[in-house]
Amino acid sequence: MKRILSICLFLGVFIFPISCKKEFKLPNQESQKIIGKWCWVKSTCGWSGESTPTSTGQNIDLSFDANGNYAKFINGKQDQKLKYTVSEKYYANTNSQELYITFRNGKIFNHKETGDGNYIRFSGNDSLFTGDGNADDGCASIYVRKY
Repeated sequence: MKRILSICLFLGVFIFPISCKKEFKLPNQESQKIIGKWCWVKSTCGWSGESTPTSTGQNIDLSFDANGNYAKFINGKQDQKLKYTVSEKYYANTNSQELYITFRNGKIFNHKETGDGNYIRFSGNDSLFTGDGNADDGCASIYVRKY
């Protein structure tokens, strides 16, 4: 009886959670453009102005894979490793649906603890725009695809 109980416990603890893993899925074709590596070009923030790799001394690369894994590298060294999701939400500033990215720890691109995520937009396949949606003093960043 103990042996059967041990086997059931093993299956319940180790096998069942693996088989119930939620599949990562992006909401539409446009959002699939996020998959790949991105190189930071510049950020513009309402009160602090513009920053670039030259002005900050930081080369920032982002990596998004098809399984929901995100990594951020600063000057070639990994700074963050998180899970991400992309969803569609209504954005009042444009009166339309926009793509939003959020991370499992609740943080967003500019690493604030609050907010629903940053909107993301693409220009073709090679430019990624992110912003926090605050029209007055928010931040927006531009990244280009890294090949």
